[in-house]
Amino acid sequence: MRLPVWSSRTSTPDNGERDMRSRVRRIMAPFVPLAVLLALLGAVGVAEPSFLSLNNLSVLAGESSVILLLATAQTIVILLGGIDLSMAALTALASVLIALALPSMGFGGVLGVLALTTLIGAFQGTIHARAQLPSVVVTLAGFGIWSGIALAIAHTTIPVSAGYSAVGWLDDSSVGVPHAFALAATALLVLAASLRWLPLG
Repeated sequence: MRLPVWSSRTSTPDNGERDMRSRVRRIMAPFVPLAVLLALLGAVGVAEPSFLSLNNLSVLAGESSVILLLATAQTIVILLGGIDLSMAALTALASVLIALALPSMGFGGVLGVLALTTLIGAFQGTIHARAQLPSVVVTLAGFGIWSGIALAIAHTTIPVSAGYSAVGWLDDSSVGVPHAFALAATALLVLAASLRWLPLG
């Protein structure tokens, strides 16, 4: 006597359907952070409608421009598996040196300070690469050194009168977009394009 055989077959997606789902996930993954940001902005806008006003968004863009510019520079370091703790100290040192250089050198002083801080960053990177020291150790030491130099140079607030026009244009805005934010966003787009289409990426 034969016993009946019961087969329970569950429907599973075939390979084509799985490939389609994975492809959709890959396409949508880069937009998830943007979607989360827009959802948060919408929630805050519902709670406080004035938050999404053009004037307030322009102020937020101007205030966040420095953070955006520094985060853009930090992106390459993070992608290489390192960390740069000296960035804030170098920023402070650069602001002090620019304030001192503007009255006599104008925009040339800005370029000179940017070249100097670039060399300092390259120096720290060389120590990290050649001496095989962890980037957190090298840049933590740099944080102490450069912030100390900045404090030693600028005991108080440095007033800037002559030559301020070399950087004063960053305080202005065009069509509601602060120039400082436009500069930071341009740097971000240049980095994104370089990582996408140049051998650097």
